[in-house]
Amino acid sequence: MDRALTGAIGTAILLTALTACSASDVDAAADAELPACGAATGEPATGEPIKIGGISIDVPGLSWTATTSTAQAYFDCVNDNGGIDGRPIEYVVYHDGTDAAQTVGLLKQLIETDEVIGMVANASVMECIAGNGVYQEHGFFSIGEALPIDCFSQTNISPTSASSHASVAAAQVLVEELDVERIVSVVIQAPGVEQIQALVEEYGAQQGVEVIPITAPAPITDAAGLALQVSQAAGEGGGAVLSLGSDGSAPLLAAAAQQGLVDTVSWACVALCADPSVVASLDPAWNGKLHIVSDFALPSSEGTDNTLLQAVLAAYAPDLALNAQANNGFLGAKIAVDVLLGLPDEERTAEGFNAALSSVTGFESDLLCEPWFFGSGQFHLSNNNVRVVTPQDGVLVDSLPCFPMAAVPSNHLDEIRSAQ
Repeated sequence: MDRALTGAIGTAILLTALTACSASDVDAAADAELPACGAATGEPATGEPIKIGGISIDVPGLSWTATTSTAQAYFDCVNDNGGIDGRPIEYVVYHDGTDAAQTVGLLKQLIETDEVIGMVANASVMECIAGNGVYQEHGFFSIGEALPIDCFSQTNISPTSASSHASVAAAQVLVEELDVERIVSVVIQAPGVEQIQALVEEYGAQQGVEVIPITAPAPITDAAGLALQVSQAAGEGGGAVLSLGSDGSAPLLAAAAQQGLVDTVSWACVALCADPSVVASLDPAWNGKLHIVSDFALPSSEGTDNTLLQAVLAAYAPDLALNAQANNGFLGAKIAVDVLLGLPDEERTAEGFNAALSSVTGFESDLLCEPWFFGSGQFHLSNNNVRVVTPQDGVLVDSLPCFPMAAVPSNHLDEIRSAQ
């Protein structure tokens, strides 16, 4: 890179994770053929359960239950390793849809009836839109996977992902690395997509680059036509930012390859293009030519947390894929366990847990580019440094190391980084 991004990337540091346990604990767990999680005692927890809540969306065409399922797998591992000073974690999970009243009802049931002390590893559209008031009323703070951009502007919700905010970083790659002259920003029709377009348009205005917005129907029924439309709109010297989710990205990328459009423009995509099923399906024509912005480490990385996550999935949830949902579920659960282990037992209550959770700073993991923190105020986007990966014969390889997303008015990163 030969512009502002060069310095940022050149000085970025891939942080080494705090180990989930000591080397001796890992060896002990290996002997027992179980991963070493939490206190890593190798002994099952049998005391009074500590209830933690979770909620994830599950409707046709939009299911994010893998996030809460991965969290459950990690909690199971923790419970097999002594739990929280002998107390097992009981993870109470409900699945919602797109009805705000249903989601509010489920959140109140979790807090008031089920008496969970916290909400972690959530992956719900309506939790972000309608749940913040419930959390404020009960003094709860939520962490989990972000779906709509509304997740990042709620006082009591702090995502572990960058989600659609990564569209800004995708535009950065096109402009600052590939020198495109215009950007076609492609989103799938859904509530809140105008916010994604606004992010790219604001960045384009800062750089003096034209942005052409395109909204694709959901589901995409004419992938070939859409791919051609994107290529023609970008034109020679142009690029495309794809924010379509894994279900929309796969057919579009396949159609572009079939029509010989891969080399007509520069292509960038947000994190869901990194889904293993999407990457495995890509035509070899995409090798090194699809620039995927990812807020998590490569599946092949040998970091402590990435290795532990894969061991947990293999032992407790072998049917789950190692993707963004798994990363978010693992991080949410691990943050919660670290918080609980750091509290005296008398403070493992809703009041004590939420006070500690909302005060988290400097949570390190090799899955992330920089430490995660909950943050104060209305805006939360602490996972704001990302990397770029590219496909190579069905697997992902590193392309650009971690760099900070550009600050634009809609992502409030100047304010967030000042607090950080």
